[in-house]
Amino acid sequence: MTNVRQTVSIESITIDPEFRDTLSEKVSEEYTNLKEDIRVNGIRDSLIIGIIDEKEYLVDGHHRLKIGEELELKEVPIIKKHFANRDEAKMWIVRNQLMSRNLNDFQKCEAALQFKDYFSAKAKENQRAAGGAVSETCQEPVDTYKELGKIAGISDKTVRKVEKILQRAAKKDVAALRDGKAHVSIHSVYQECTGKTSPPVKPAPKPRAKPKAKPANEPPHVSQSTEGLVEPEQVEQSQTLAEQIDDIISALGNAIREDYASTDERINFLDRLIDWASRAKDDLMPL
Repeated sequence: MTNVRQTVSIESITIDPEFRDTLSEKVSEEYTNLKEDIRVNGIRDSLIIGIIDEKEYLVDGHHRLKIGEELELKEVPIIKKHFANRDEAKMWIVRNQLMSRNLNDFQKCEAALQFKDYFSAKAKENQRAAGGAVSETCQEPVDTYKELGKIAGISDKTVRKVEKILQRAAKKDVAALRDGKAHVSIHSVYQECTGKTSPPVKPAPKPRAKPKAKPANEPPHVSQSTEGLVEPEQVEQSQTLAEQIDDIISALGNAIREDYASTDERINFLDRLIDWASRAKDDLMPL
């Protein structure tokens, strides 16, 4: 019988390490608060036991079970739930925890990335079944990162960025993102570890002294040096899209700073504007 609350011996519950480690541990403060609540009120939310190939494993409630053992409880409430296979059970664990726990975007993406191999294999299987041709009977193509984004409730582009961060970023930055530190963001760490840093904001130029007036009959001086001059067509060909966007951002920054350099509020506005423009550039460029 499934979906019916029942009470079982705490010793009868089987723990599968893969299911237990699907999501990160609760921080010490969360765990302490949960333990105190269970000590006073008992386990109110049933543990979920997954039935897979006629075997039963704990799929939700590992912290409650551990606390129950620490408090020397003899029995715990459970509900049983059927799953077609282990992948389906793991996906349910992640989705259930993402809804019930206060996880940040990085943690959500990290949890979803556990299923990359599953969706990649599914995509290849669909391609083989289609035989390279599209027909009414073949299955819909699988976009791995879009499927991972659906699990996390985050855009597929953010999932890709988190994957790069996990592969390339310094351990301290990864730890800071997991902890939700305010001074770091997925965007900034991704830029740093991939070399896609925002263009530096140039300081506002100092006011130039007005040139001395020349006699009316003196012809203007025209330099005949060709050094450093480039034909317009050459500039277009030599500059990449990223460089052109960088030039626009720098020019915009310099123009506003020159006009409003004495106003702190407008300088702060400029900084936010440049950050927005840099993010827009990053979205336009391929990963």
